[in-house]
Amino acid sequence: MTAALLELADVNAYYGQSHVLHGVSLTVREGEVVSLLGRNGAGKTTTILTIMGYLNPAPGHIRFRGEEVGGARPHRLAKMGFGFVPQERGIFPSLTVRENLTTFARAGGWTLDRIFSIFPRLAERQGNWGGQLSGGEQQMLAIARALLLNPSLLLLDEPSEGLAPMIVREILGVLADLRREGLAILLVEQNLRAALDLADRHHVLSKGQIVFTGTSSELEGNESVLKDYLSV
Repeated sequence: MTAALLELADVNAYYGQSHVLHGVSLTVREGEVVSLLGRNGAGKTTTILTIMGYLNPAPGHIRFRGEEVGGARPHRLAKMGFGFVPQERGIFPSLTVRENLTTFARAGGWTLDRIFSIFPRLAERQGNWGGQLSGGEQQMLAIARALLLNPSLLLLDEPSEGLAPMIVREILGVLADLRREGLAILLVEQNLRAALDLADRHHVLSKGQIVFTGTSSELEGNESVLKDYLSV
C-alpha cells in the first residue's frame, strides 16, 4: 500500500458558532483519486476549504507527507504541492487567459504548451480577458491554472457543476488522463457516475460526518447508502 499523501484525522470545523464538520478522517495516497460525495450541505466543500486553510481544524489534524498543515494559509500549501480548483473557479476577469495561466505558474512538467495541448480552446482564447470566457472555458482555465502550479495533489470542488454535457465530457476526459498519469486527486462531485468512474475510493458525508467509505463497486452495491445519502 502506498504512503498517505494527505491525511485528515478527526477534523472538526466551525462557521462561527455552527459546528459543521464532526470528526472527519480520510486519506489520499500517492497516485490515488478519492471522491467526497453527499447531498448539498453535507460538508463536502467545508472539508475542502478546511484542508486549504480557509477554515482552521478545531480540533483535528491535517497532514501532508506527514507534516502538520492544519490552518496553513493557501499560498503556503500551493508552494508545498497543493493545486486547488474552487467551486467558484476564482479566475481573474481583468487578466487575459495567458496572464491567468502564467502569473503564478511554477516550473515543472506542466508547461503552457502542454496546457494548450489538452485545452486547445484556451490556446484559441489566450488573448481574451478571463471575464469574456464561457462558464466551461472558465472551468478549463481554473483547472489549467492549478496544473501549472505543478502540484502533487489536485483538489477540485464540483468541476462539472452547471456545465454543458459536451464540456463535462471534455473535462472528465482530462481528469481521467491525470489519473492515468498518477496525479493524486481529491474530488468533490455531484455527478455520481463520473465520481464512480474516476475515483478509486469514495467517502460519503452527511451532516458533517463520514457515513460510508469504500470502492466504486462497494458503493454501487450499497443500496441503503445510495438511497439514504445520495438520493439514488
